[in-house]
Amino acid sequence: MHQLADETEPEVVARELECFAGWSAWPLFGRIQAPTLLIAGEHESEHLGDAAAALPNARIVVLSGLGHLGAFFHSECVLPHVVPFLHSITPA
Repeated sequence: MHQLADETEPEVVARELECFAGWSAWPLFGRIQAPTLLIAGEHESEHLGDAAAALPNARIVVLSGLGHLGAFFHSECVLPHVVPFLHSITPA
């Protein structure tokens, strides 16, 4: 596992999960009008289509060979998608 994940105290992870228990952002997705780039690893992408359908202006990128934390730990895989997306939504 990545060094940052190894350095995170188990109690911190447990408290973070506890804070989000019972809360979901899904009901709010329909209200987000801004163009949204959804990036997920292929091993976590099972709900990606549902999320994109709930967001009016969503675009999807699936990163091969990665799971949930992969996008956080491998910015070299993410940035080639983010930069063109930002250019596409930024007025000239």
